[in-house]
This record gives sequence, structure tokens and C-alpha cells, in this order.
Amino acid sequence: MAYRKYKVSEIEEALHKTNGAITLAADILGASFNTVKKYIDESPTLRDILDHYRERRVDKAELKLEAAIMNGEPWAVSLTLKTLGKHRGYVERIEQDLNPSGKDIVIKYADDNNASEAA
Repeated sequence: MAYRKYKVSEIEEALHKTNGAITLAADILGASFNTVKKYIDESPTLRDILDHYRERRVDKAELKLEAAIMNGEPWAVSLTLKTLGKHRGYVERIEQDLNPSGKDIVIKYADDNNASEAA
């Protein structure tokens, strides 16, 4: 087993102090981002802590989005319809006219059998 410089509890404490910010937790510990990330990847407890803070951050962002929608902010209404309203047809798409001339396009394929007979 490899030597472990930090205890999981020390990393846990640093993550709590920084609301799950890995780089800031690493700074507190005097460790690199990669070191702390490795501990997180190997520890279900640390992964749960990180997930908790990320979900909390998304919840806070959703509350801000809700407030912006209630204030009639066009960007918030548009974002919500493009993401959460996709199933209702609010999808942004780019349509391209590949035949702006309006003329019929005829595509001819060489018949492999005829091509070999002609040779």
C-alpha cells in the first residue's frame, strides 16, 4: 500500500471549509489539485461530499434562475424554454437550404456492373 500523506478526515475538513472547491481545499492542505482529486476518486466518503456541494451549487443556481424568470428576464425565459421546454417543441435549430436555386437536383451513381463491362 502506498504511503498516504493526508488522512481522509483532513481532506474532508478542507472540502467543507471551501464548499467543495478542490483547488482551494488543496491550497489549505498544501497539496496539489491532483493529489486531492486522487483522494476523492478513491474515497466514496469524499466523493459524496463533493457531490453534495455540487448539487447544492446547482440548487442555488436554479433559485437564481427562477427569480430571473419571475422578473421577466428574457435570457432566463429563453434558457428555460430551450432546455427544460425542449419536450414542448422549444428547440433552437439552424435550418439550411442546401438547394437555394429551387431546381431539381439529379444524382447519378455509376453502376458498378456496367462500369466493369465497359472496361
